[in-house]
Amino acid sequence: MFKSSALAFLFFFESFFGVQYQDPQNSVFNPNNLVLRTPTWRGFVDLRPEAKIKLQPRWEAIFRPRFIGRANAINGNWESAFAFQFDEASVHYSPSDTLQFVAGVHYYQWGPGEFFSPSNPFIHFQLDQRSVIFRQQGRVLLRASRMIGSQSSLDVLVEPLSNNQTPWIAGEPFAPKFMFKGETAWGAGNSLGGTLGSMDRQVLFCGEYFNLYLSDSVSLYFDGRQTIGAPTYYPSSDGLGGYSLQPGTPNQGDLHSLFLTGLRHEGFLDTRLEYLFNSYGYSSTQDSLGRLAAAQNPALLGLSLSPGLELRHTHYLYASIRTDKLGKGDELRIALRYLHSLTDGSGSVFSAIEWSVGERWTLIMEPMFSHGGSQSEFSATPKWSLFTQARLAL
Repeated sequence: MFKSSALAFLFFFESFFGVQYQDPQNSVFNPNNLVLRTPTWRGFVDLRPEAKIKLQPRWEAIFRPRFIGRANAINGNWESAFAFQFDEASVHYSPSDTLQFVAGVHYYQWGPGEFFSPSNPFIHFQLDQRSVIFRQQGRVLLRASRMIGSQSSLDVLVEPLSNNQTPWIAGEPFAPKFMFKGETAWGAGNSLGGTLGSMDRQVLFCGEYFNLYLSDSVSLYFDGRQTIGAPTYYPSSDGLGGYSLQPGTPNQGDLHSLFLTGLRHEGFLDTRLEYLFNSYGYSSTQDSLGRLAAAQNPALLGLSLSPGLELRHTHYLYASIRTDKLGKGDELRIALRYLHSLTDGSGSVFSAIEWSVGERWTLIMEPMFSHGGSQSEFSATPKWSLFTQARLAL
């Protein structure tokens, strides 16, 4: 670290090394693993330097580049790949204590839910986002934040350019987005917020969230989003044995909603139970039609797997138990999470064990198990996997 009266330079480095074994499922989407080509063995190196430059008292620049190397065994053949990306490269300017402007690649999240935040459609759900080593790649955002009093804020966000990630909706071109967000807080941890803007395929949305403490350790929360029409592609039949996937009509049609509501107990064990409702999801008939469309026309496989759905079905339960207070110095942390589809009864169990060894090393183990039939919600995920990693922080 370098520091003077006007300039400060801070540097941090962490790296992850790991190996993973996965048992791919033989499903309708992935017969004999020929379509998804899920690696059976996967080795990786993930290097994450971080630098901050502070020009007192109003300017700050943050750089979080990432270097990723992978070696995968897919259907008996080894493949390797290397990638470089910026998870964050942003400039922050604060002309006053109550006003801030941020520009560049960065990640901005909120909401009381653990699973994800529907009121923020800039950041989409990913099944591996609860992994210990997961780090969200930032979006290209322009953001202005204003504090109003001591406990309220107003944010304006614009995403003018793509960060070149894989499209959330397969084959769909990038469209600029914008959002207004307001939040107020009171008491010890209570908050209420709302969002309004434009999301994928330029669909207009509104969102809302709140967190309310019922006691010192128990809280009730909600996070949701509504649109008129949907950005989602829906499967249909032509009645003559043919199947297709057609986009919903943006900003027209029925009211759709995606929300989660949950209870949290904070203590030695942090426990949560969340219910998720997703009216964008497929019915059982639509789900079958989508699989038939992909089987009939491989060109539709991408849309079948990424049709613009946070989750494929309508109703879910999510539960988690975690603690970071085990061991003499709280060096052992354990988490157990379960996502269950109430539509078809399938689900996935995610668990993580972290053990801090000294000040610099952390050993991590993440077992995962999915259950359900060959046409279930989680048939595209491995039947089980074991992910072992080591983290070095400097």
